[in-house]
Amino acid sequence: MNKKLENLRDKKKTLLSILLLLVLFLGLCFVMVKQKEKRQREVEKEIAFSENIDVEVYSDVTLKDVIARDQIEIISNFKIDTQKLGVQKIKFKYMYNNEKFSKKINVNIVDTTSPTIFANSSYTITKGSTRDFVNYILSGDNYDDKPLRKIIGTYDLNSVGDYPVTYYMKDSSGNEARRNFTIKVIEKQNGSSSSSSSSPSRIMFSDVREEHKKANTEIGIDVSKWQGDIDFVKVKEAGCDFVIIRLGYQTEIAGELKLDPYYEQNIKKAKEAGLKVGVYLYTYAKDEKDAIQQADWVFQQIKPYELELGVSYDWESWTSFNKLHLSYHNFTDLATAFINRLTEYGYDGMLYSSKYYLENIWTPNNNMVWLAHYTNKTDYQGDYRLWQRTNNGSIDGINGAVDIDILYK
Repeated sequence: MNKKLENLRDKKKTLLSILLLLVLFLGLCFVMVKQKEKRQREVEKEIAFSENIDVEVYSDVTLKDVIARDQIEIISNFKIDTQKLGVQKIKFKYMYNNEKFSKKINVNIVDTTSPTIFANSSYTITKGSTRDFVNYILSGDNYDDKPLRKIIGTYDLNSVGDYPVTYYMKDSSGNEARRNFTIKVIEKQNGSSSSSSSSPSRIMFSDVREEHKKANTEIGIDVSKWQGDIDFVKVKEAGCDFVIIRLGYQTEIAGELKLDPYYEQNIKKAKEAGLKVGVYLYTYAKDEKDAIQQADWVFQQIKPYELELGVSYDWESWTSFNKLHLSYHNFTDLATAFINRLTEYGYDGMLYSSKYYLENIWTPNNNMVWLAHYTNKTDYQGDYRLWQRTNNGSIDGINGAVDIDILYK
C-alpha cells in the first residue's frame, strides 16, 4: 500500500515538474515574442514603413517597387496584381541587419487617370442634322467601361448659329475631363464646291526599297479588292519581298463576316510568284467572345496556306468606339484575344493601327504591332514589327495606288 502511495506521489511530482517546465517555456516564448514585436516596431520605425500604399491600376510593379527601401532585402519578391481596383492585404518577409521579419501592408489599387476626349475645336454641320455629339466625338477611359459622357451647354441643330459647348466626362473613380468646342450650324449648301486640289504624287516602290532595304529589313505591300487584278509576277520582279492580303471584313458592329472577293485569287497567285504572305481581317469586334469567334473563322480560311507573316487584327471604326462601352484596357483585350487564339492555331499575330491610336487608345501589351504612319521617318516610340510607310505607293503589276510596308526581321 505504501509503495502505491509513493508511486502516486512520484507521478504527481513528475507531472508538476512537467507543468512547471511548460509554464516556464511558455513564459519564455511569450517574452521572446514580445521582444520580437518590440524589435520589429523599432525596425519599422527606423525603416518608416507605410501601412497603406496606393498603386495605379494596370501599372507593372512588384512588391520591391512598392516597398522601395534600400535598408531591407525582400526575401520573396512578386508582382502586384493591379488589374482591379480595391484593397489587397499583402504579407511578406524581409531581412534587416541579418534579422528576419514579416510584415502586412494594405495595397490600394487606384485609378487617378482622367478620361480622354478627342474633340476638335469646332464642328460645322448643316441645319436639321441629327448628329449625336456625345457618341460622335471619340472619348474613353483607361479603366471605366461606361464613364459618364454629356454635353454641357445648349444648342439647336435646327437653327443656324454658333454654339459654344463643353464635352464633359467623369469616370467611376471621380476623375473628370472637359473639352470646349463650338457647334457651327449652317444652311444647307446647294451644289458642290468648285475648289479642287491636286492629288499627291505617288511614292515609287523602288525609291522606298532603295532607302529602307537593309540586312534586317524586307520591303513589301498590302492589298485588298481595291487593287483589283494584280500581276504578282511583275510585283515580285519589282523587288517586292512580301504581300499582306486582306482576307475579309466585317460589315458593321455585330455584322456579317465576308471574304474579300480577291482573297483566294490574291493568296494563290502571290504564293505562286514566290512572295512571302500574311493576311489581315478588317473587324468591328465588340467583345472578347466576338474576337475569338472571328479568329476561329479566319483559321478556317487560312488552313490550306502557309503564312510566313501570320494574321493581323485591323480595328479602325473609331466613330463607333463609344458605343462599344469598353475601357481602353478592355478594348485592347479584344485584339489580344484574337491574336492569342490564332497563336493557339500556330500563327503569329499582329495589331494594325496608326501611330495616333497606338499612342492614345491601345494600351501597352505584348502584341506585335503593324504601325501605320505615312512619313519619311517615323517618330513612333513603341516597338513595331511592320511599318506601313505610305498608302500612295506605286509598283509594277498594280494599276493605281498601293500601301508600301517595311518589315523588320
